[in-house]
Amino acid sequence: EGKIKIGGLVMELVKVDDPGAVVRALGEGWFYDVECDCWVYGNVRFKRLYSCILDVFNYGHYGFLSPAGLDVVDVGGFVGDSAIYFVSRGTRRVIALEPHPGAFSEMVENIRLNNLQGRIIPVNAGLSSSRGYIRVIDSSISETFGLHHGRVLECREDCVKALTLGDVIRDYNADPDNTILKLDCEGCEYYVILNDYDHVRLFREVVVEYHRGYGGILEVMSRNFTCRHEARHLFGDLARQGLLYCMKRDLQDQ
Repeated sequence: EGKIKIGGLVMELVKVDDPGAVVRALGEGWFYDVECDCWVYGNVRFKRLYSCILDVFNYGHYGFLSPAGLDVVDVGGFVGDSAIYFVSRGTRRVIALEPHPGAFSEMVENIRLNNLQGRIIPVNAGLSSSRGYIRVIDSSISETFGLHHGRVLECREDCVKALTLGDVIRDYNADPDNTILKLDCEGCEYYVILNDYDHVRLFREVVVEYHRGYGGILEVMSRNFTCRHEARHLFGDLARQGLLYCMKRDLQDQ
């Protein structure tokens, strides 16, 4: 009772939010280390496994990026999967925004497990086109998808602060000319790109995971960037959901 058997491992249910991910992870070379009470893949450690961790570390979700020596503003940091990956690829520093309290707490734990304090700056906040608060339902971590977005509210409960890109640049001394902006924040991409493009266009590269089509955001991004679809193998209908990689046009001539 309260346990599950996966691939010969008998684990407590509380440690298995995504059984399907665990099954696939065992086939990819991940193993569970009882000493750290965590999952290990090479030099990487995570408290729990989720499908997005395999997407990032095993299936090339961000493999097209060359982040070595750059900073990354990681909006939608979840449990630190992409932030830890970027550091493993030589990123100088990651500023990781995650509004969901449970996911944020687990991100902090994963940063500690990988001894990346100082390299990854966790920020318990959402992103929007104006300052204020967003409502985030504190559901289970595996159900965070689609529960928050960038619309600022007059919030009375389940409230988390919302920052703007201007706040992030100023408060964390980020240099957009040497920073990649990654947006995977369950809807805030649209609010930020359509309403705060003056800050978005400052970044050298922008990665956008969209879930409601890309027409509006692609039209705006194309003013200063050249964009293309990436990680096609992870998505079905690209007209509805996918990953856009946008690079400033003046960088392509360097």
